[in-house]
Amino acid sequence: MSSPGHGLLKRTEPLAQELGRLGLDADAIAILNPVVGILQYRRLAAAKSAIRPRVAALLGDATGAIGGTVDGAPGAMAGFFQAQSLGEALAATLQLQNQWQRFSGTLDRKAAFLVAALSIYISCVSLVATVCFGALTLP
Repeated sequence: MSSPGHGLLKRTEPLAQELGRLGLDADAIAILNPVVGILQYRRLAAAKSAIRPRVAALLGDATGAIGGTVDGAPGAMAGFFQAQSLGEALAATLQLQNQWQRFSGTLDRKAAFLVAALSIYISCVSLVATVCFGALTLP
């Protein structure tokens, strides 16, 4: 018997947990210290790039299993196995999508905050330099 969704949750759970840990790391990016924050962001962006193919492959398997049919099951049990396969495929898809979106959204949000904080610091330094040079040019 062939069931396309069988075992998908067991395969996606470790990856979803890894994405959850990366999401927590992304939450911990230091916004008020842009130098440290940028280093943390770059490390997590590299991790995101490295994990993306695994997420895409498992998500493809899970979404493909949603429309897959169970073959070779006895007549009375075919409906049960089909429903179980669909349920596992849907759960695996939602689990991966939720964790990926949470991680990606948090990383994007932190990047925007880092740019804003860095621009504020640069503008403060520029203001101080302008005031100092202005004071030096007074007669």
